[in-house]
Amino acid sequence: MPVCENSKNKKVKKEPNSTDTKVKQEANTIAAIYDPVLLPPYPDKPGIVRLEFHDTCVDVESMNALRTYMYMGILAVSMDTVLGLLDASNYLDIKGSKKLCVDHLKGHVDIKNVLKVLTAAHNYSINRLKQTALEFIDQEFENVVLEPYWLELDVEILKMLISRDTLCVRAEASIFIAVSNWAQAGMTTDSGKSVSGSEAGDSQSERIKVFENMISEPGLIRLSNMSREELIQVSQTQVVSNSGELRRALYDEAMSRVNQTEGQSKPKRLRNYTANHLSNPEFAGNSMRRYPIYDLKKCEATLHGHSRAVCAIAVCGNDVLSGSGDGTIRVWSSTNNWECYKVLKGHSNSIVALKVYQDKLLSASPDKTICVWEVGTWKHDRVLTGHRSAVCALSICYNDKLCSGSDDGQLKVWNCRTWALERTIQAHSHVIWSLASCREFIISGSSDTTIRVWDSNNWRFIVTLDQHRDEVQALAVSEDTTELYSGSDDGMICVWNTYTWECVRTLDSNKRAILSLCVYGPNKIVSGLGNGVVKVWNSNPLTSDGALTEHTSCVMAVAVFNGKVVSASYDKTVKVWGP
Repeated sequence: MPVCENSKNKKVKKEPNSTDTKVKQEANTIAAIYDPVLLPPYPDKPGIVRLEFHDTCVDVESMNALRTYMYMGILAVSMDTVLGLLDASNYLDIKGSKKLCVDHLKGHVDIKNVLKVLTAAHNYSINRLKQTALEFIDQEFENVVLEPYWLELDVEILKMLISRDTLCVRAEASIFIAVSNWAQAGMTTDSGKSVSGSEAGDSQSERIKVFENMISEPGLIRLSNMSREELIQVSQTQVVSNSGELRRALYDEAMSRVNQTEGQSKPKRLRNYTANHLSNPEFAGNSMRRYPIYDLKKCEATLHGHSRAVCAIAVCGNDVLSGSGDGTIRVWSSTNNWECYKVLKGHSNSIVALKVYQDKLLSASPDKTICVWEVGTWKHDRVLTGHRSAVCALSICYNDKLCSGSDDGQLKVWNCRTWALERTIQAHSHVIWSLASCREFIISGSSDTTIRVWDSNNWRFIVTLDQHRDEVQALAVSEDTTELYSGSDDGMICVWNTYTWECVRTLDSNKRAILSLCVYGPNKIVSGLGNGVVKVWNSNPLTSDGALTEHTSCVMAVAVFNGKVVSASYDKTVKVWGP
């Protein structure tokens, strides 16, 4: 319990003035709450009164600072101490120090502290500070929700935030993703304390139940404001995969639009949207960045188990999946020290591409087939046949279509609901090594050195991009879908404007083949090189931002996982890179 010592006979050595009067009033306030005569003095300190405060979270440092303030009129306030001082001032009802803390906070609200400031202001009914925090969050919501304290918010404050019409977000799905992240924080209690075992499961289960209830509460998560593309994308998140109620709500919303007649659309309660819809299905729900951006420096884990080269990587919830030349897919658990807890066998040849779509995992192989697996149970669901040559690349369109590219240059289009083959396009004259989705477009990269763009609404050919001088091995699309990144055996990374399809920037990686690419936040890309290096680049300007060098052979695949990067290599390993 915090203890303060105050001298009965202590005198401030300065002339009386208004400040002295105020300090005495504050001292009287504390004396009125805790009567010092009720506790005996210390035996060895005559004249010193002992004050004990029970059942309080006020820290000793804050109490000592307030003691100085009461007797000297001096309070040292900084962002490191202000919240503790505010707690103590409110607990003891010391209005002068409380005002100093509030004034300091109002001038120092930022992305990292605003949620804690809001929580304190709400709990202590400090309305002007609360309004300052809310207005800040309105403008910075998509950055604020990336802070760790977002996962510790209590339900009341969470609902207060997402009910605001003034939130400035790119789309309603940003709200959905933010709340789903909060709901999945099963290793954290509502008070922010770490838990383990069954307690963690209970906390996560309770939060998911709260999330399910929020969907039906008016004005919170507004499914009616989502475009069809947004509904598809949020349906691919892990929390939806694990919740029948959320899947049903999204399905009902989608069906209500199918059944409504022209002119009968639901009335919408809008927010301050900065974009009309989510536009990049490759992020599968990542309309907003859900992970922190680190300065990648070291290998945190090396995953062994494959007997041949690892050629493909995919991320699914807390798991990383790897496909190998040994014909297997391994499922690695990040929450269990990267243990491989499942090995999937269904192909007769290497696995060269993996893609997660809603509750399905899709794998492609030179055995000319695509296998469909159930996420979670990892049961083999079905095999898609139709290619006459090796299947080398996979991508998902915004309109529920799976695209597959093969060794004979064919692009095939599959219906993700029925898994029926709908269309075959002779897209290139040689191998299609890579595919990417950007808004309504599907983009294919080939060993014929070209990139081609297709309209997935009618599969009309749009344009050929021909900057590269060798095989195009990798494609990636920026988070805001304004740029396409391409990597080639010629060692070049090209950046293309996805509205004009002009090449706007290029970079030469010293003739090292670019075999894989992924987008890392809004301003960085990560590449896997033919010399075994994982290279990080700033996207604008296109400059090097570091190299990770522990692989001993070419890096065939890279992906982002919870703010870190995972890479797959011909050296038979998967590596996890972090700060």
